[in-house]
Amino acid sequence: MWRRRRSDEDFGSEIRAHIELETDRLIGEGLSPADARTAAVRQFGNVASAQERFYESRRVLWLDQSGQDLRYAWRMLKKNSSFALVAILTLALGIGANTAIFSVVKAVLLEPLPYPDAGRLVHMIQNLAASQTIDARPRRIVAMDLREFLELQSRTQTLAQVAAYDTRREVTLSGRDEPLRIVGTPISASLIPMLGVQPMLGRSFTADEARPGSPQAVVLSYGGWRKYFAADPNLVQRTVILDGRGYTVAGIMPPGFEFPDAASEFWVPLDLTPPAGGDIRSLIPIGRLKEGVAAEAAAGEANNIIGQLRQTYSPDRVAGPAALEIVSIKDELVRSVRSALKVLMVAVAFVLLIACSNVANLLLARGAARQGEHAIRSALGAGRGRLIRQTLTESCLLGVCGGIAGFVVALGGVDLLRNLASDYLPRLSGIVLDVPVLVFTLALSVLTSVLFGLLPALQLSRVSHMEVIKASSPMKSSRRHLTRGSIVIAETAMAVVLR
Repeated sequence: MWRRRRSDEDFGSEIRAHIELETDRLIGEGLSPADARTAAVRQFGNVASAQERFYESRRVLWLDQSGQDLRYAWRMLKKNSSFALVAILTLALGIGANTAIFSVVKAVLLEPLPYPDAGRLVHMIQNLAASQTIDARPRRIVAMDLREFLELQSRTQTLAQVAAYDTRREVTLSGRDEPLRIVGTPISASLIPMLGVQPMLGRSFTADEARPGSPQAVVLSYGGWRKYFAADPNLVQRTVILDGRGYTVAGIMPPGFEFPDAASEFWVPLDLTPPAGGDIRSLIPIGRLKEGVAAEAAAGEANNIIGQLRQTYSPDRVAGPAALEIVSIKDELVRSVRSALKVLMVAVAFVLLIACSNVANLLLARGAARQGEHAIRSALGAGRGRLIRQTLTESCLLGVCGGIAGFVVALGGVDLLRNLASDYLPRLSGIVLDVPVLVFTLALSVLTSVLFGLLPALQLSRVSHMEVIKASSPMKSSRRHLTRGSIVIAETAMAVVLR
């Protein structure tokens, strides 16, 4: 049966009832009421101590004390609002920069491409030796001769599918109030099915639509459909005019689909008919590895197939040995920015460390003025651990406030990066400040709280309350100045590293 939990008032009533009963018993034995009352209280013991033990038994003590520390820390920060504002703004810049860069690194380097089983999508890169290039420098080329592509497509056993696309082209969209220039990419009919993405409306290309003389078809991006055609749901199977030629809209891709990058607003079929005579035509191949096949095995097979084809070339066509490298599309996409983003992540980490050093110095300077307060608390019975915890609670409160302000700074930083770095960083459209980024910001706030709060907490907890009551000790003052000087030296060193 459920029983109501005893309150402090109930326990106090029980103590009073116990003392009264004992007083009545002693009066019955012949003592005067005053003497009986004194004896009953003496026999019971320390009432205040019993009430304190009962209070502690009903609570999770460390949690209760943490609540007290938190309320006290909030009052102290409100009392010193100028100090709190400077510290929070300093932390906000460091945490905001780290959060913004982490969100970029997460979107660009960590998140998979938005295609099913994207890890098996690969590029075929030709590595040309210095002797094979005009400027005598080794090159990595993503393009492949059309005949070699068709040979690889027909003979490969390690690639489940092989597709291709050409460089982007700009065309004129007419048939409107005024012509517009839009950008699109020719792709082979097998590319969209290979990526594993279905059009939101309509369909992708058929193999017949890629043949010369076939009716022209176009697939629009979701953004292009909304931007140029007001998201007309009846646009599929209607005709649009590109560069003066009519194209039937075959389908509309879903939101978020980008290939090969966000600039492409439409796709048209890529003609894979081999050129006549000895003409050379190049395209950009991509493939999907078969389940369980390593990239090295696929590269070995591709080099063997293309090497055999090159042996049939006429003597007047110079073609070196096949040196294909097969890498994942994501790795190739971010290859040029991977190192730069890692360096940037380290740089903003140093910025955060400098911010922590600044706040630590502020706390040390503020702690010098609070030595009297800590001395009184220590004299009243507060242990060293409790003093450290109180100081760290104030640091954590500062850190959390700095983290909240830093998240707001990160929102602006991400928008700024989207506007300024869209031409240099791929996949910027995928940057979102989601739950993992929020967790990162929270963890960063707690970590910085410990970094800038632990040293001041240890310094203040070492203060002897008797020394403070008498007078400030020169040795302690010297030690405090030495600590602050060491922090300044560390800040200077980190700033030099950033330069």
